Amino acid sequence: MLSIAYFGNKAGKTTIFIFSEVIKMIKLSRHEIWDLRHPMLLVAGNTGSGKSRFLYTLLVMLSDVTPKENIYVCDAKFEELEQVAKENFNLPNVSHSPEGIIKMIDHVLEEMEHRQRTKLKDKKPIFLMIDEYLALSLKLDKKEFTELENKIKRIILLGRSASVHMIIGMQRVDGRSIDLSVRDNMAIRIGFGNLSPENYRMLFAEGRSEYELENMEPGEGYIKIGGEAVRKFYSFRVLIGDEKAKMPKSKKSFRDFYAIFSKPPSA
Repeated sequence: MLSIAYFGNKAGKTTIFIFSEVIKMIKLSRHEIWDLRHPMLLVAGNTGSGKSRFLYTLLVMLSDVTPKENIYVCDAKFEELEQVAKENFNLPNVSHSPEGIIKMIDHVLEEMEHRQRTKLKDKKPIFLMIDEYLALSLKLDKKEFTELENKIKRIILLGRSASVHMIIGMQRVDGRSIDLSVRDNMAIRIGFGNLSPENYRMLFAEGRSEYELENMEPGEGYIKIGGEAVRKFYSFRVLIGDEKAKMPKSKKSFRDFYAIFSKPPSA
């Protein structure tokens, strides 16, 4: 099961909130915030980079800010994400099959269009998470995937006004793995692990040499938010199973905690 920990300095009255109902922000790390006015998030990283754990972290956050029925998880590679989403969060809208994924994307698109037609106010956010985007494209024939990708593009382009947000996870972000118009409309981009110069350039649309790229530990990488500069990123990390018991009692740096922070303890 998933363990959730809280970090704060009671004496100094330091409190970390994942979400603000007023300004609609989600805390991605100690220093980085996902302002939901930037509704789309692209997460890249190879195996062992910490990408998957970060997606679990996001599930903790999303479960705090919206009903479970508003979170849709597509695990195209059928790995641990589906299991975590179902067993740890009891999310009802989770699938790895092409048919199930298509059905969920269709439903999110319909809900988005319904919200736009009816001009609903006080809309709870809807989040559509698609992990291993390339694997999804390989599960469908070319015509099927083109139709599906057109729906995804529509959600990306129009979702903000309906409070519909998309998270795409993948290993590479080159033109063979994702339509560049999809990539270019993802306002927040995070690259985990030791990115190659090519993958860095494809993700952030700027170049760095192999010698300029830092050696990253799992859960570390780079982030770019909107038009801001690319900078170093340290993610929160979730604990699964008995990992919480193994967490060191004291750490020098906030980034060393393998925990995702939810609600503050009662006074």
